Amino acid sequence: MLHLSGAHVPARYLTILIAVLLFAGLVYAEEVFRRRANHLAAGANDFTAQLNAARDDADRARANLQVVSAERDGLKQELERASSERLLLIEEMALPSLTVDLRSPRTVNPVHVDEYAVRCKWLGDGPVRDAEATFRIKGKNVSDKPLAELYVSVAGDSSVPMLLLNSKYYDLISDPNKEREMAPVLKGADGFLKSVALEFGSQGLNPFDRFSLEFSFTWPNVINSPKNYWYIHPLDFQEVHELTIELDVGTVKPGRVEAYVVGTNLEYRKLNRVYPANGSKSLFVFRKPDPGNNSAYLLVVDGK
Repeated sequence: MLHLSGAHVPARYLTILIAVLLFAGLVYAEEVFRRRANHLAAGANDFTAQLNAARDDADRARANLQVVSAERDGLKQELERASSERLLLIEEMALPSLTVDLRSPRTVNPVHVDEYAVRCKWLGDGPVRDAEATFRIKGKNVSDKPLAELYVSVAGDSSVPMLLLNSKYYDLISDPNKEREMAPVLKGADGFLKSVALEFGSQGLNPFDRFSLEFSFTWPNVINSPKNYWYIHPLDFQEVHELTIELDVGTVKPGRVEAYVVGTNLEYRKLNRVYPANGSKSLFVFRKPDPGNNSAYLLVVDGK
């Protein structure tokens, strides 16, 4: 028998009390364990979700990598194709005058050219043809001193002396009816590339005065089928507003005429700015060509 504060508690009640306390402890322990297990389960679920998300990110990364790899392979193939086309165009056509022209030092005229119009007509019926070229150049002197002459470069793949080009020019401001023919002056070597001077007369062209010149020549045996091409460039002038090229291939029946911009390393890109005219003529217009990019405009004719 147990004494509590002077009271006597029978042993059987004490046993019952201890049993109740033990049961309550077990229930509490079970609740604590359950909560702990739920907490651990929630943590495991979070970890599983994070793991799944990481796997999804890895799958997306692998997919993106495959896309990038495919794009890289496609770009590589495109570069190889472009390179092979470049070699096909430049090497098989063998453009010695164009190569010399682009890589040669030149005198840049201090003029602003409003209109640079070039007309090239192919003459003859055989596999080798002459080229009759006419240049119309309109602009003004933008330097602060008189300009004695205007320099123009011409080139061809056949080595022909300047005297055989039948070259001439007119000052269309003082001689609009073209009654006074003048002879260009050769400056430098008389080879594939010729630099010629179109003189303005004894007084020269005063600062900010305007000019309008027409220069023409005929280069014999310069067009060789099936490597039919013609090119021009705005490199001789400080600024050109518009370059227009009219190509008349004469008796050639062109399947197509394609235009390219060719740089100093003979890299090129194809242009789509083609305006076909009637019959054998094609007209090309280039707005604001950049003289500083040291590029030529190459026209290639696919025909018979």
